[in-house]
Amino acid sequence: MDQHSKHTGTITGWLENARAGDETAISEVITHVYSDIRRLSSFQLRKTGSVGTMQTTALANEAVIRLIRAGTIRAQDRRQLYAFVADIVHNALIDELRAEMALKRRPRKPYAYFRFDVDSETFDLDLIDLDDALRDLYLHDQDSVLVIMQRFYAGRSLRATAEAMGWTLAETRKHWDYARAWLLERLGDLPISE
Repeated sequence: MDQHSKHTGTITGWLENARAGDETAISEVITHVYSDIRRLSSFQLRKTGSVGTMQTTALANEAVIRLIRAGTIRAQDRRQLYAFVADIVHNALIDELRAEMALKRRPRKPYAYFRFDVDSETFDLDLIDLDDALRDLYLHDQDSVLVIMQRFYAGRSLRATAEAMGWTLAETRKHWDYARAWLLERLGDLPISE
C-alpha cells in the first residue's frame, strides 16, 4: 500500500488499509464512526419502543463486534461504510428480537412494530415480517433493499439516500418506488397513514 495515498488519515484511506490487512486501520475506522453507530442504534431502538431488552450501547457494541468479526469491511468509501453499518445495526436488532421471541415463547404476531415516517407517509410494520420481506426482495433487487435500509433504518430522505449511495435522485426514486410497491404487495394490508 502506498503510504502517500491521497486518502491518508481519512475513512477512505483507513478502509483501503483495512482491506490490505492493516488491523489498526479497522480500529481507526471504528473509532471515527462509533458515534454514528450509536446514533443509528439509538434511532432504531427508539422506534421499537420498549420491545427488546437491548440498550443503545449494547446494540452499538454488538454492531462493532460484527464489524470486527467480518474480518474485512466491505466498503470502498465513507458512504458505502455507512450503508454497511446501517445493515449491521439492523441485523443485530433483528437477531435480538428473534432471540427474545424464542426465549419468551411469545406468539408470532403482533410483536415488534416499527413506525417509519417517510415523506408524507407513516408505515407501521412488524420488524420480523419486514426483515423476511427484505430478504426475499434482496434475491432479485439488492439496490431497492439498500434504499429501504437507508430510508427506514437510517432515517434518510430520498435526496440524502441518493447522496449516500452515490446515485442520481431519479435512480434512487425509481428504486424507492419499486421497493415501496413490492413491500405493499408482499406484506398485504399495511397499516399506512397518509
